[in-house]
Amino acid sequence: MKLTNTTSAIALLMALSGGLVSGQALADLPSPQVDIRTIDTNKNGKVEKDEYLAFMAKEFDKSAGKKGYCTFEEVNQGFEHMSKQLYMGGG
Repeated sequence: MKLTNTTSAIALLMALSGGLVSGQALADLPSPQVDIRTIDTNKNGKVEKDEYLAFMAKEFDKSAGKKGYCTFEEVNQGFEHMSKQLYMGGG
């Protein structure tokens, strides 16, 4: 059950971050190496709820700054940034 929830969350993240890209455009891209280990802070080989939520909170804070909220555009940019972090190993 936990693996299914994690897999679903990751699939949702991928869908939201690349939802506007057509299937043909995706077919033209090289398959990136997914490095989900960036979320696994305790290095136990699993993404636990607290790790996932901490990662998402950190990304939200980067986008929101001191305002305490995000616009839709900022959320979209945040997903793009997360996608780069997870798929390209960037920071």
